[in-house]
Amino acid sequence: MKSFPSAYGIDIGNLCNLKCPLCPTGTNCPERKRCIMFFEDYKIVFNKVKRYAFVVNLYNWGEPFLNKDILKIIEYTKKNKVGVLLSTNLNYLTDEMVDSIVKLKLDKIVISLDGASQKTYGQYRKGGDFKKVLENLKKIINKKKELKSDYPRIIWQYLISKKNEKDVPLAKKIAEKLGIKINFLYMRTSQLIRRKNWKLDKKIVDEWVSENFEGTSEEASSTINTKGACSYLFKYLFVNPEGTTSPCCALYDEKTDFGDILNHDLKNVWNNDKYVSARSRFSKEKISKKVFTVCDICDSVED
Repeated sequence: MKSFPSAYGIDIGNLCNLKCPLCPTGTNCPERKRCIMFFEDYKIVFNKVKRYAFVVNLYNWGEPFLNKDILKIIEYTKKNKVGVLLSTNLNYLTDEMVDSIVKLKLDKIVISLDGASQKTYGQYRKGGDFKKVLENLKKIINKKKELKSDYPRIIWQYLISKKNEKDVPLAKKIAEKLGIKINFLYMRTSQLIRRKNWKLDKKIVDEWVSENFEGTSEEASSTINTKGACSYLFKYLFVNPEGTTSPCCALYDEKTDFGDILNHDLKNVWNNDKYVSARSRFSKEKISKKVFTVCDICDSVED
């Protein structure tokens, strides 16, 4: 590739305060070590990509507000005129954080809130406090009003499952009352990626996946299936907390990593043998050296 990505996912920590049963972090999956990307390492990574970046997503497999350097990270990114997005369960939020994310004009914050009551919400977001999330959400809304700011833009993200689908109408009413947008996605059970010859535990599917919403409703969408080339390999770079890179946001295990941007430059990582080989799946051009990657056994993309 002669061009470099314009969007970057930099996971600043794969630690979480919740125990969600379908999440590799929540279930203590041993396939990647737990760590935090502190400010000094973030600067090293960010400085390599800032020339090309329009936006950085500071999350993937963890709760970003558990990183003690998060405010410094947001401030540094915004000073370099790059957009910043966060996704959070919003169970941990200090008054300083509320004040700072509004004053720093964090571009967007996505709130993971799957239910309209503690009973339904707590079944998946184990350890989460529905009342506390709403209180923290209201703090952000009120601070925006106080400072007369449009930022951060707030999105309530609701993962629909068998256990919370009946709460959808009530969730809509709550979102409308709060004056925020709510997005519905259906619960995914396979780390957003399905590998050929890999079978899901039917019990897990039966317990969580809603037949009413999985791929059958315009209201509940998914990011799993893609027709044509996989855009991740051409437009996005995903960085793990230890500075390694993954070909997409759906991969958790270390053995699927593609490179190490903390210790190498962007050009060498973005055009290494693994990235070039993975892209070749969608190109008729011949490459000099083909290596096997996880992308060869991904069937999330329809050829």
